[in-house]
Amino acid sequence: MPSSRHTPLAEALMRLDADGHTLVLRRIMPADVEPMLAFQRGLSFGDRYFRYGTPAYQPSQEDIQRQCSADPEESRHFIVVAHRQDRARIVAAADCCMRLEADACEFAILVDAAWRRRGLARWLLGHLVDCAREQGLRRMVGKTLGSNLAMLGLARGAGFTLLDGGEGPAIATLSLSLDGTELPV
Repeated sequence: MPSSRHTPLAEALMRLDADGHTLVLRRIMPADVEPMLAFQRGLSFGDRYFRYGTPAYQPSQEDIQRQCSADPEESRHFIVVAHRQDRARIVAAADCCMRLEADACEFAILVDAAWRRRGLARWLLGHLVDCAREQGLRRMVGKTLGSNLAMLGLARGAGFTLLDGGEGPAIATLSLSLDGTELPV
């Protein structure tokens, strides 16, 4: 798997997958509102449940516009776009609220069900960690449903620890020290 150790604020990172797609990891832009809406609308019941905690949640166009135009000092939003021939579509997205606390940020990752098990979440997570470190942050946290075994496995594999967030077993709080050590590959 290619390393995510690139300049975090680079214009775009690219790699090829085994099926011949060119995958581009880049910041979300105002022009991405419609493709991002299509990505969100294509999520399954389970995808929405695991990402947002409720299957009924559907971001509005205004929500997506804010996300696509966010101040990078406050939050970073990245997407992975799969290109093949003359077609392109968003297949994964990640967000990082840069100043959850003075020295911490909070992350979230969402990968289209058809694109899982290809290392996209790990690629995005590595990129988010690099961005947070570049901002001088010392800790990254995330919350997920305790039943989201894929996210728990990703986070544990990347060195996150599971904390008691005081919300019971239904909500898992994950934390990673950003002390400069490399994420496990």
